[in-house]
Amino acid sequence: WGEEVETIHLCCPTEGNKDRRSYCLNNDTHTMCNNDTAPEGCASGCYQEKFAPVNQGVFVYNQGSITPVAKGSTKDGMTLVFWNYSGKPPSAGPSSEGSHHRYWRQLSSPTDGNDTDAAEPPRWRSSASVALSQHNSVVYKQQVYEK
Repeated sequence: WGEEVETIHLCCPTEGNKDRRSYCLNNDTHTMCNNDTAPEGCASGCYQEKFAPVNQGVFVYNQGSITPVAKGSTKDGMTLVFWNYSGKPPSAGPSSEGSHHRYWRQLSSPTDGNDTDAAEPPRWRSSASVALSQHNSVVYKQQVYEK
């Protein structure tokens, strides 16, 4: 219901995994670090721009009929889209060389000679959560914020 998108600013994390935080601040090519243009409340001054749909909603399709359950607009300070900076930074994690810790895993395949890992690198990922029961009850996650 509409093609309009809004540019949003996502601050590099200041908590959580130190390798992931460092990657966002120092290595991610999509990160911009500028205290003058960083959004308010962005402690590190480093952020990324992403696009989110302005009009968002939860709809139930049943026997040819579409019923809106929840509607929101980023212009009105409501969103159903949530963001998380996740993934494995390159070369993060334990080394298998000289490791005395049994639980550490080897990050590269010993057979291909390539020092890569199949894990996805860190990036901002979006998600939305909705659940529908057989009794027509719908649960969804929505954030309301001051615009």
